[in-house]
Amino acid sequence: MRIILILAALFTVQEVGAEVEEQEIPSFNGFEFIDQRQILKNKISQIHVAVFDDLDAEHSCIAFAYEFDSKGQIIKYIPPMVGTSMVYKYENSGDLIDYGWDNRDGSDYLWFSTREDYDRFEEEVKKMDAEHKDFLTTKRSKDDKVIKRISSFCANIDGYYELSFAEGHMDYPQLAGTLYAHLVDTPNDSLVSKSRFKTPGFLTVFINYIVEQ
Repeated sequence: MRIILILAALFTVQEVGAEVEEQEIPSFNGFEFIDQRQILKNKISQIHVAVFDDLDAEHSCIAFAYEFDSKGQIIKYIPPMVGTSMVYKYENSGDLIDYGWDNRDGSDYLWFSTREDYDRFEEEVKKMDAEHKDFLTTKRSKDDKVIKRISSFCANIDGYYELSFAEGHMDYPQLAGTLYAHLVDTPNDSLVSKSRFKTPGFLTVFINYIVEQ
C-alpha cells in the first residue's frame, strides 16, 4: 500500500467579492476533479480528504474518507467527528440496493433494508444511488470555475469557496491531489456569520489517494 500526497504551496488570501446563488451551490464532497475512471485506472481503494484553515495546525478541521470496491463504487463513507461510517451494497448492475451504518472497526452492521418503512427506504436508496453516480461521473476540468459550500464548526467554517489547483501540480488530469479554496461568499443561514467568529478567507484541501498493490 502506498499513499500519494501532494503538498500545497503558499497562497495569498483573496478578498470576498462575489455573490452566489445559494440554491445552486452543493456541498464539497472530494470528487470535484476525480471520477470513477480515474479511480479504476489508478487502483485507488480509499480517498482521505482533510481541510486546513491553518497549515501550522496539528489537525484538520474537516476530515472525511471514502472507500471503493474493485469496480470503483463507493462502499464506505467515513464522516468527520462521528464514531460510525456509512456503508453501501450494490447489485451486479452497479445500482445501489442497500445502505447502513457500521462501527469504525467494521462490526455491528445495521442495514436499513431491515427497517419497517420500506417505501421510505427505497426512496432514500434511489436518492443515494443518484448522488453516488453523480459523484463518480461528473468530473470538472482544471479550468472550470467550481464553487462549493464548506462547513465545519470546529474551525468556524461555513462559506462558499472557489476551488483551484495547487500551483505546479504535475499529475493532472491523472490525479488531483491538493486544492486551494478561497472564500467568495457566506450563506445567509450560516450560524458562523451571525456569531463573533469569522469564516476563514482561505483553506487548503489535501486529498490522499491510497492505492492497493
